[in-house]
Amino acid sequence: MIKQSNVAVVGTVVSAGFTRAFVESEGGETLVDRTLEVRVEVESVLHGQVADGADRVQVEFGPYSHEETTSDLWEALLGRRAVFVLRRQGAPVNLDPRRPDELARKTYRLVCSQGLLDDENGTTAVPMADPDQGFLQALEGRSFREVVAQVDAVD
Repeated sequence: MIKQSNVAVVGTVVSAGFTRAFVESEGGETLVDRTLEVRVEVESVLHGQVADGADRVQVEFGPYSHEETTSDLWEALLGRRAVFVLRRQGAPVNLDPRRPDELARKTYRLVCSQGLLDDENGTTAVPMADPDQGFLQALEGRSFREVVAQVDAVD
């Protein structure tokens, strides 16, 4: 997972909110999805390099349906300290050729749904882990400091 990412950082969520809207109309029905943008203050870079050497990264989640776009979703993220395993939006991995505008953005997404390792009072939590992904389950409950060192050691 680390080797497939553009960057892996330890950071803390400092702000979040819904940004871009995607509107689709079909027949008489209109669907609106929104992207959640989370700003992470970078404490340390474990793998790769942050675009322009910035000390903050923007990470997009979603899209979420209009019904899910309440502040409850993002307020819980504020202050979260974690390892974020990221790929740059528009990077060659999973590039959507229909969205060349993404190449110019300095925004990231999780490299996969498992690319978030939370620090819960010094212990690692894997909130988005798939029970079938044994390698992530093995990290659950381990010292966060040890997990950070393990990620940092990946070439």
